[in-house]
Amino acid sequence: MTQAASSSASAEASSPSSPRIYPPYGHILRHIELDQRFDGSGTLFTSMPAPSDLFDAGGYLRVGALAVLVDAAAGVLSHEQVRPDWLATTDMKLHCVRPTAAAGIESTTRVIRAGKRTILTESILGDEDGEVARAWVTYARLPRRDDTPEVETDHESNRRIHHLEDPEIERANGRPPLDDYIGMRFDPNELVIEVEHNPRIRNSFGSIQGGVVAALVERMSTLSAERTLGRPARALDLHVHYLEQSTTGPFRIEGNVLRVEGRAVTTQVSIIDASDRRLLDLATATAAA
Repeated sequence: MTQAASSSASAEASSPSSPRIYPPYGHILRHIELDQRFDGSGTLFTSMPAPSDLFDAGGYLRVGALAVLVDAAAGVLSHEQVRPDWLATTDMKLHCVRPTAAAGIESTTRVIRAGKRTILTESILGDEDGEVARAWVTYARLPRRDDTPEVETDHESNRRIHHLEDPEIERANGRPPLDDYIGMRFDPNELVIEVEHNPRIRNSFGSIQGGVVAALVERMSTLSAERTLGRPARALDLHVHYLEQSTTGPFRIEGNVLRVEGRAVTTQVSIIDASDRRLLDLATATAAA
């Protein structure tokens, strides 16, 4: 997708003459092609194809890709609970039950608690052989404002949502690996990843989308384990605290090894606005060789 196409799509999505739609074209939630369906009991079923660019060096689907699905599914279902108000992610826990090389993933998401101020969801992700991962996401409820965006949905039934890319602006040169799509740059000497803010990863507030934050945590976790152990690694678990929004960037992701136990490494991950050194997200994650 060209820069011009991306700019055009962003302008169209935010045109004053029509409601601002989230996610806009050229966004990571469209990149992973989510298909979501509600049932009568309030459960949300989500499916996601798993092309090779979402896999790690060992041939398994990355936890970071699962985290993008989890945040999107939990957010859509939670929004149904607070509509017409809005949400902000405050906490995510994701535990990988086993790796998967399936061509697609499905998840079942339900609201565990819907309070006046917070919403807690649980997502169970699986393939044809059973459960792959389980995750919990907490959101803060925010009163609606004039600039609150609208979630794209099938307004006729309000039971199905498709986050599909516009064919006119699809990438002409194939799908890039997830790290390249997000725009990660790796420091060769320190446990540091840098990312310029860009339209692909923006959330509805103009900051980093919650699933992308978790994907950055996952990648720092594997980078930390790989440099510590001297061999490829895969993330197993992550816990992210979402502390603050930033619409500027660039963003600096810093890793600090907390524990090495056999073939597993636990890392503290900090995501910082490099322009003013504000701490935006704090996480721990474990990866194993």
